[in-house]
Amino acid sequence: MSPEFLAKAGPGESPKWPVGISAARSQDMADKVRATSWSIGYTESNLAQMASLSMARINNPAGEFVLPTTKSIAAATLGAKMRDDFRVSLTNGLGKDSNP
Repeated sequence: MSPEFLAKAGPGESPKWPVGISAARSQDMADKVRATSWSIGYTESNLAQMASLSMARINNPAGEFVLPTTKSIAAATLGAKMRDDFRVSLTNGLGKDSNP
Protein backbone atom coordinates (compact mmCIF):
# COMPACT_ATOMS: atom_id res chain seq x y z
CA MET A 1 0.00 0.00 0.00
CA SER A 2 2.98 2.33 0.50
CA PRO A 3 4.90 3.39 -2.63
CA GLU A 4 7.78 4.56 -0.40
CA PHE A 5 8.07 1.15 1.30
CA LEU A 6 7.84 -0.62 -2.07
CA ALA A 7 10.68 1.51 -3.44
CA LYS A 8 12.91 0.87 -0.40
CA ALA A 9 12.11 -2.74 0.50
CA GLY A 10 10.82 -4.17 -2.75
CA PRO A 11 7.81 -6.36 -3.47
CA GLY A 12 7.17 -9.93 -2.42
CA GLU A 13 6.84 -12.11 0.63
CA SER A 14 10.36 -11.31 1.89
CA PRO A 15 11.01 -7.58 1.57
CA LYS A 16 14.53 -6.23 2.13
CA TRP A 17 13.97 -4.71 5.57
CA PRO A 18 16.35 -1.80 6.23
CA VAL A 19 17.15 -3.02 9.77
CA GLY A 20 16.83 -6.14 11.87
CA ILE A 21 17.43 -9.85 11.61
CA SER A 22 15.79 -12.04 9.00
CA ALA A 23 14.58 -15.61 9.31
CA ALA A 24 14.31 -18.27 6.62
CA ARG A 25 10.93 -19.53 7.86
CA SER A 26 8.04 -18.03 9.77
CA GLN A 27 8.53 -20.59 12.55
CA ASP A 28 12.15 -19.42 12.87
CA MET A 29 10.93 -15.83 13.21
CA ALA A 30 8.51 -16.80 15.98
CA ASP A 31 11.34 -18.65 17.76
CA LYS A 32 13.68 -15.63 17.47
CA VAL A 33 11.06 -13.24 18.82
CA ARG A 34 10.28 -15.55 21.73
CA ALA A 35 14.00 -15.83 22.56
CA THR A 36 14.79 -12.09 22.25
CA SER A 37 13.53 -9.66 24.89
CA TRP A 38 11.78 -6.53 23.58
CA SER A 39 11.85 -7.79 20.00
CA ILE A 40 9.20 -7.29 17.34
CA GLY A 41 8.57 -9.70 14.51
CA TYR A 42 6.13 -10.25 11.70
CA THR A 43 4.74 -13.75 11.17
CA GLU A 44 1.47 -15.63 10.83
CA SER A 45 -0.92 -15.14 13.73
CA ASN A 46 -1.32 -18.89 14.29
CA LEU A 47 2.44 -19.24 14.82
CA ALA A 48 2.44 -16.28 17.21
CA GLN A 49 -0.39 -17.88 19.17
CA MET A 50 1.33 -21.29 19.32
CA ALA A 51 4.53 -19.58 20.54
CA SER A 52 2.54 -17.64 23.19
CA LEU A 53 3.72 -14.32 21.76
CA SER A 54 1.91 -11.07 22.46
CA MET A 55 0.32 -9.58 19.37
CA ALA A 56 -0.21 -5.95 18.50
CA ARG A 57 -3.63 -4.44 18.04
CA ILE A 58 -3.53 -2.45 14.80
CA ASN A 59 -5.54 0.71 14.14
CA ASN A 60 -8.04 0.10 11.34
CA PRO A 61 -9.75 2.71 9.10
CA ALA A 62 -12.69 2.91 11.55
CA GLY A 63 -10.27 4.02 14.30
CA GLU A 64 -10.51 0.77 16.26
CA PHE A 65 -7.47 -1.20 17.44
CA VAL A 66 -8.00 -4.87 16.56
CA LEU A 67 -6.04 -8.10 16.90
CA PRO A 68 -5.48 -10.36 13.89
CA THR A 69 -8.11 -13.02 14.53
CA THR A 70 -10.30 -15.12 12.29
CA LYS A 71 -13.18 -12.83 13.29
CA SER A 72 -11.36 -9.60 12.34
CA ILE A 73 -10.07 -11.08 9.06
CA ALA A 74 -13.57 -12.34 8.21
CA ALA A 75 -14.90 -8.84 8.94
CA ALA A 76 -12.40 -7.42 6.42
CA THR A 77 -13.87 -9.65 3.71
CA LEU A 78 -17.38 -8.24 4.10
CA GLY A 79 -16.60 -4.98 2.33
CA ALA A 80 -14.08 -6.41 -0.14
CA LYS A 81 -14.73 -5.85 -3.84
CA MET A 82 -13.67 -8.46 -6.39
CA ARG A 83 -11.81 -7.05 -9.39
CA ASP A 84 -12.35 -8.13 -13.00
CA ASP A 85 -9.34 -10.46 -12.70
CA PHE A 86 -10.95 -12.14 -9.64
CA ARG A 87 -8.38 -10.73 -7.19
CA VAL A 88 -9.52 -9.31 -3.86
CA SER A 89 -7.64 -7.01 -1.51
CA LEU A 90 -8.44 -7.26 2.19
CA THR A 91 -6.21 -4.28 3.05
CA ASN A 92 -7.99 -1.59 5.06
CA GLY A 93 -11.32 -3.40 5.10
CA LEU A 94 -14.39 -1.47 6.19
CA GLY A 95 -16.04 -1.86 9.58
CA LYS A 96 -15.05 -1.39 13.19
CA ASP A 97 -14.17 -5.09 13.68
CA SER A 98 -12.12 -5.34 10.49
CA ASN A 99 -8.44 -6.31 10.57
CA PRO A 100 -6.52 -3.64 8.64
